[in-house]
Amino acid sequence: MIFAKKPNIIIETGVARGGSLIFFSSILKMINTSNAKVIGVDVEFRKHTLNAIKKSKFTNIKLIKGDSASKSTYDKVSKFITKKDKVMVILDSDHTY
Repeated sequence: MIFAKKPNIIIETGVARGGSLIFFSSILKMINTSNAKVIGVDVEFRKHTLNAIKKSKFTNIKLIKGDSASKSTYDKVSKFITKKDKVMVILDSDHTY
């Protein structure tokens, strides 16, 4: 889907250990997406998650702490997006259903 649609921004709600953010960032790099950003949204970032992302050396990963369904978090995420951006959202934060 990422290769077919070629977004330049991927937003993932629910970060857990950060592996998906690193994976998405590497895919965007492989398909030469310009102005690529991967934005992770979660209510909590654990130390091992922050270390894994830092260790990955991908500088295009942005982390936003907050409830993905709240207006304030939406406003924080929106600051990274322009009308020209092609955005893909991956909802992975609520596993109750």
